[in-house]
Amino acid sequence: MKKLYPSIFSAPQLEKKELLKSLASSADGFHYDLMDLHFVDNLTGSFAELAELRNYTEKPLWIHAMVMEPYSLSKKISFLPGDIYSWHIE
Repeated sequence: MKKLYPSIFSAPQLEKKELLKSLASSADGFHYDLMDLHFVDNLTGSFAELAELRNYTEKPLWIHAMVMEPYSLSKKISFLPGDIYSWHIE
């Protein structure tokens, strides 16, 4: 069974609420990137934005962490049933 988790990484900040609503009927959940500027050269995502996304959708989130301390970070996230948390081991 295939599942669709569109990434909201490049969505304009002010349009994320509308984007999530428009995709809700066809998406199984949403993919959210967290990057820390250490593990990778980008800095994206925040706990505040992640909490805000919870107000926009009840769909599961696939939280993709590209961070130096993925286990420590996971303790700071409020997971809901169905959420996925993935990270890199290198």
